[in-house]
Amino acid sequence: MPQHILIVEDEPAILDLVGQVLEEEGYEVTLASNGAVALEAIDSGATFDLAVLDMWMPVVNGWQFAEALAERDVRVPLLVMTAAKDASAYATAVGAVGFIGKPFTLDQLVLAVRHGAPPPVDGGRGTSPPPARPPLVPV
Repeated sequence: MPQHILIVEDEPAILDLVGQVLEEEGYEVTLASNGAVALEAIDSGATFDLAVLDMWMPVVNGWQFAEALAERDVRVPLLVMTAAKDASAYATAVGAVGFIGKPFTLDQLVLAVRHGAPPPVDGGRGTSPPPARPPLVPV
């Protein structure tokens, strides 16, 4: 069963490109144009092995999304994707497993996602607790 990746990004071109690349890599992908749309997917019962999360978005930003996950007691590893100089600090602030800086190469994207979404322990999709967090990895 393929890993299920939630991509939360407000720039349509980046959202579509990241989704297409990860689908070609064999991942199941759900696209969300902001944190509110992503939370709707989670509230509908969808489970995810990783969320690739932009931080600066309208409606519900990355920090608000991470806070809403915690309030719902939903455990999804986060991979921060941002053009900000302090991407590491953003990733640390939301408890992310890693971060990727914009602009990035497609190889960097795939490597970061593979790092953030190891195969689930129980063979399910997002039902086991996330593995112990490795150190943040800049890609």
